[in-house]
Formats: sequence, C-alpha cells, structure tokens
Amino acid sequence: MSICSICGKEIDRGKKYQNERYKNIIVCSKECYEQLIEIKKNAVKKEPYPDYNVLLDYIKDQWLGSENVNWLLTVKFIKFLVEKKNMSCKDIYNVIKYAVEIEGHSIQFKYGLGQIFPKYIEPFNKFMGKIKNNKQNAKQIDIQINTIPFIKQKRRVKEEQWD
Repeated sequence: MSICSICGKEIDRGKKYQNERYKNIIVCSKECYEQLIEIKKNAVKKEPYPDYNVLLDYIKDQWLGSENVNWLLTVKFIKFLVEKKNMSCKDIYNVIKYAVEIEGHSIQFKYGLGQIFPKYIEPFNKFMGKIKNNKQNAKQIDIQINTIPFIKQKRRVKEEQWD
C-alpha cells in the first residue's frame, strides 16, 4: 500500500492517480495532484550560494534572454569560481558588471563567462581599490558643504487662463 503525499490517505495497489508531470510523487486523486502543482509552483528554490539567483538573472539579461546562455557551462563555471577561486556570486556579478558597463565589453552569445573571466578580475580589483582609496581620502578632507533645500513652487492658474 502507498500513502498519498498530500493528504496522507492510504492508496490501494494500482489505484494511485496517474499524473502527467510528477510521476515519482504518489497522489490519490486529481484534487491532491492540483494541490501538489500549487505547492511546487509556490515553492522557492534554494540557492546553492548567496545571491546566486541575482547573478543568474543578471547573466540572462546580459545575454539577452535565457535561450542565448549555455546554462550547463555557465553553472559549472560559477561553481568553479565560487569553490576553487573563492569568489562570491556578488563578486562574479560585479566583475561582469564592470566588464560590460565600465570597460564596455560587448557580450558575444557563443562564448560563455570565459570571455570575461579571468581577463577582467585584476582590472576590477584595481578599480575597487581606487574607489576604496578615494573614499578614505574623501573622509580625510575637512570640507563643510552647505546644502540649500530646494522648494518647488506651485504655479497657480487663474480661472481666466483655463480656456
């Protein structure tokens, strides 16, 4: 005897509901199958690394759609960079963003992340070092900046001007 994964009801041999999509999950009826679909649809996928989904979305945007990305190669390369090169997904995201937006690298669809890594890692690190240095220098400068609030004036229209 099998047990329904949704309601917990016992199912006689050969009486389980034959679903189209989740064949390995046992359900007793069409109602339980529809509940299963809702559960699967609303389930949040666990990220293997922090900011992983943000990185994948950014890659999809830069490659102009999911169909232009070799996902098998891309996911393996991300795993390599995270585990072997000790980069976080945020670091990978920032290097790609630096290459595209600062250096003006044009993404070519037939090449994966190899067109960006390792070429732009060192220039990105130098760029970030300069930004940190500039932030420290800016903190050392003792300038007081007076800000003047900007008040937007409302223009009143007289009734004669409405027409």
